[in-house]
Amino acid sequence: MESTPNNFVFVDGVSVGDVDHVVLRDRQLLSQDGLLLVVVSIDRQTGKLVAGPDLISRGFLYSSEDGTVTEDARKLVRREFEHDGDSPAECSWAHRKIKNTLGQVMYERTGRRPMILPVVMEV
Repeated sequence: MESTPNNFVFVDGVSVGDVDHVVLRDRQLLSQDGLLLVVVSIDRQTGKLVAGPDLISRGFLYSSEDGTVTEDARKLVRREFEHDGDSPAECSWAHRKIKNTLGQVMYERTGRRPMILPVVMEV
């Protein structure tokens, strides 16, 4: 009697076959804890906040949590960018600062660790 392979076959959009394990891991994390997108504009010369932060949440906050948690997060991000302005802040610094600050606070407030994606525009 012949044996037939019975492995899982993943369908990803229009392709069928192997889906990278990193892609699957990211999708699983997003499905469990959601996404928090943080958009800020900073002054290229001083590193001070020019606009934002705008927060966009997907699959992360319940409607009852949304108002207070997002407003507190905005205040925290604003506070992180309050400095003397003597030295310009680089985008990589801003990304790390936003992720570190909000990651800890979001876990403390909600018990979840959303994927935090900072979008930093220098003007």
